[in-house]
Amino acid sequence: MPTPKDAAAVILLRQNTDSTNPEIYWVKRSDKLAFLGGFHAFPGGQLDETDTEVTVQNSPNPETSVMISGAARELFEELGVLAARGAKQLTKGQRVSLLDDLESGRMSWPTLLAHYELYLDADDFTFVGRWVTPPFSPKRFDTWFFLVTCPAKQEPNVIPGELASGEWVSAANGFSRWLNAEAFAVPPTLHALKTLSHGLTSDLVERFLATPQAQGQSVRRIEFRPNYIFFPIRTPTRPPATHTNCYLVYNSK
Repeated sequence: MPTPKDAAAVILLRQNTDSTNPEIYWVKRSDKLAFLGGFHAFPGGQLDETDTEVTVQNSPNPETSVMISGAARELFEELGVLAARGAKQLTKGQRVSLLDDLESGRMSWPTLLAHYELYLDADDFTFVGRWVTPPFSPKRFDTWFFLVTCPAKQEPNVIPGELASGEWVSAANGFSRWLNAEAFAVPPTLHALKTLSHGLTSDLVERFLATPQAQGQSVRRIEFRPNYIFFPIRTPTRPPATHTNCYLVYNSK
């Protein structure tokens, strides 16, 4: 059973979005990817060793700081959105240049932030869950999710590579597309769409964390499509496999 790798992801909220039907930015993973190819998800990825070198203002503890650093870096690398204090002074061209410096290795993430007098603030990153990939998966991640409002005068743009496309979509519409078999989504993405479709209420974080799976507990079922549920069951099957895949297909009746 592979050990989960630490990762972080961002649920990006549109600036001044309708609080009753908020818009978020989701991406479609390339069909060529072996892991979740073709699925819709949120920008994010595995932590980098330099994430530990970034100081995050108003962070409750070092672990949260590292996760916020990783989330902000991945958001910048994948969508070009720089969710750092002080970034509003930069032009679009300067942000593009910074991203090139980061991607080319000319500057590390902590060096880039320090050089341009930018800093991360935990108040800009709302923790909304920690999801762990199930044991049966060949690749596993322990992913922290953060809700972040897109900074003013910045527009996300998918960087070619692992991602095929991206778009703003209301949470309700995104969930509707999944219901109509127009999009694939893993449990944390689906949970976020369901939760946000009820609006940006005062109890939003509590609703995000209401399910045990959003607090690191094992995902026991995966609903790839409405009325199509996948149950991985641990069995004495032929090694190296440890689980047997079971499917439940049903209708509303």
